Amino acid sequence: MAMPVESAALGQPPKSAVRPGTILFCREVPWQTELPVSTRKLAEHFANAGWRVIWAEPPRAVWRDFGPALRGKLRHAEADSGHDNVTPLAPRTLVPFSMRVPGVWRALAERSWAGCVPSIETSLRRAGVSSPDVLWLSHVSALGLPALFPAAPVLWQVTDDYPLLSRTEHRCRELLEANLARADAVLFSSPLLLERYGSLCRRARFEPSVLPHGVDAWRLRAEPFVPDLLPPASGPRLVYVGNTWRADVELLCGVAGSFDVVVIGDPAPFRARAGSAVRLHLLGPKRPGDVGRILAACDYGIVCYSAQQLRAAAEGGNPMKAYEYAAAGLPILAPRLPVFARLGVPVHHYDDLGSLLAEVRRLASLPDGERASMRAWAAQHTWEKRFSAVEHMVSRLLNSGGS
Repeated sequence: MAMPVESAALGQPPKSAVRPGTILFCREVPWQTELPVSTRKLAEHFANAGWRVIWAEPPRAVWRDFGPALRGKLRHAEADSGHDNVTPLAPRTLVPFSMRVPGVWRALAERSWAGCVPSIETSLRRAGVSSPDVLWLSHVSALGLPALFPAAPVLWQVTDDYPLLSRTEHRCRELLEANLARADAVLFSSPLLLERYGSLCRRARFEPSVLPHGVDAWRLRAEPFVPDLLPPASGPRLVYVGNTWRADVELLCGVAGSFDVVVIGDPAPFRARAGSAVRLHLLGPKRPGDVGRILAACDYGIVCYSAQQLRAAAEGGNPMKAYEYAAAGLPILAPRLPVFARLGVPVHHYDDLGSLLAEVRRLASLPDGERASMRAWAAQHTWEKRFSAVEHMVSRLLNSGGS
C-alpha cells in the first residue's frame, strides 16, 4: 500500500530545484471562503512560496447572472484575492455542466470549460499568465481543463468519496474514473480512498499516495478567546466547526440539552431547532484566526455526520476538523470512523447521544492532562509539513518530462 506522501518514494529533489511557476487549482469553493478546505490551504502556501496561483471555481451558467451587472460580471470574472500571487476565477459558461442531464452529462463536463465567456485563456492573459505549468484538480467537473492546457501535468487531489456524496452516484464515479485516468499524479486524503479508487490512476507517473489533512502551525499557539455573545460556561463547552450541512443537527441539539454546544459555521441547518436548544450557541462563520482562538476556549471537539452523510464519511472521509481540534488541545469525540484508526488520530468514540453524553461526563471527571498530548500530535500534521512534501512532488512532476 502507498505510504503518506511525506514518506512516499517519489525522490525529493534538492530545495534549489523547486522553482516556483504557475499552478491552476480547481475546487468548488471561492478563494475567499471561511470553510476549512485542504486544497485552499495548500494553494495559499504555494502562493506564499512565490508560486503564481490561479484559483478556479467550476463554471456557472451565464444566464444565472442575467441582470444589470451582467456585462461587468463577464468582463471581470477575475476577482480580488487579497494576495499578490493569487488570481481567483469565477468563470461563466455557455455550456453549463450537470450530471442530471441524460446522455450528455460527460460531454458537458468536457466542454463547459471551453464554453466560458470570456475564455479561460483570456482570463489568464488578463492576469498576465500565458498558461499554467501545473493543473491541481479537485472537482469532477474539471474534466475539460486538461484539454485547454495539454502541456500542463495534472495532479488530482481526492479529498472525499465524491460518488457516495452525489445524487447520481454512478455518473459521478464514471467522471471520477475519467479524471483519475487522465491524471499524472494522484493524492488521496485517506488510505480508504486510495484503496477504493487507486486502481483508476492508470496514467500516474508515480504511485498514488495519501496526503492527509493538516492544521496551521500557528494554531498550536492560539490564545483562548470567548466571543461576547457566548455566556459563561456552566460546565464543559463542546464545539463543532465546519460544514454544518453535513452535521448531525439532531445529535448536536440533543447534546445542547445537557451541555453548552458552540457551532462555528452556517447556522441555517439549525434554525428550526435553535429555539428549543437553549444551550446551543450558533456563532455563524468565523475568520480562521478567530476559529483557532474560539476552539482553544472550548473543552471538547465534536465530529458528527447526518445519517445520509455518515456512509461517505465511514468509507473514506478524513475530517479536517479533527486536526483543528487537536491543535487547540481538545479531546475529540467522534463516531467510529475507520480512517481514525488507520491514521492514528487520537479520538474518543461514541455510538449515539447517550454514549456521547456519558463519554463527556467521564472525561470531565478525569484530570486535565490531554491538551498537551493533543497539541503534540497535531504538531506532526501541520500544513507547513504537508506543503513541503507536495511542493517537492510538483517539482518532481515538472522535472519528469512531458505527458
